[in-house]
Amino acid sequence: MSYLLKYKSIYRLKAPIDLGTNEFPRDEKGNYYDHDIYIDCKGGNQIYHYGGKELIAYISNIGRAKNIIKKLKEMGKKDVVLKIFEGDEEMLIHFNVKDIELMAELCKVRTSGASISPFSVRNLPKTDKSKPKYNKYEVPIEHKEEYKKMFKLLKEWISKSGLAIGKAYDNFYVEFGKVVKMDLVKESKNKNYKVLHIIEQNNLLDKAIKFLEKKLK
Repeated sequence: MSYLLKYKSIYRLKAPIDLGTNEFPRDEKGNYYDHDIYIDCKGGNQIYHYGGKELIAYISNIGRAKNIIKKLKEMGKKDVVLKIFEGDEEMLIHFNVKDIELMAELCKVRTSGASISPFSVRNLPKTDKSKPKYNKYEVPIEHKEEYKKMFKLLKEWISKSGLAIGKAYDNFYVEFGKVVKMDLVKESKNKNYKVLHIIEQNNLLDKAIKFLEKKLK
C-alpha cells in the first residue's frame, strides 16, 4: 500500500496515467500501481514517496525549483533539502517526510478534491467514448526481438530514473519524441495505438534502443 495514502483527505492524490492508453498503469496481475500515487500540485509539480522517510518534490520548471530552494534558504531551512537531481527542464528535490507541510506549501499542493480516490475516473482525461481506447496490435515477428529489447531497456531506465512509473513513461515519450522530431503522444491519440506501438510502426525501434542505452550509461 502506498505510503502517501495517509494524506488522503488532506491533499489531492492522483495516480500516473499512461498517455498512450489514457488509463492507469497496471502490473502483470492487472492491479493498479498504487505505489506510484503522488500528491498533486499546481504548475505540474508533484510530491511522491521515494522510500522510508524520504519524499521527492518533482518540480516541472527549473526556475520555479530554484525559487523554492532560495525561499528555503531565506527561511533558514537549508537542512530540508536532502539532495537534488537537476534535469534539462525539471528538478527533483528529496526531503524528509517531517517537512511535508512546508514543502506542500512551497509546491502549492492542491487540496480541492482531497477526498477523491487517486484511481477515480474523475482523474482520467476525457476521451471520445465512441472510439476504442486503442486498437489491438500485434508487433510483426521480425521486429519482436527489438521491441522486447526496447521495452526491457525502458523498464531499466524507469527504475534508474527515480521517477514514478507514469511520469517516467511521459518523460520518455517527450524526450525521445524530440530526438525523432515527432509528437508521439499526439500520434498515438490520432491513430489509437499505444505509444510504444507507434515507435515500432515508424521504424524507430533502433533509435529508441540507442537512446535508452545512452541514458543508462
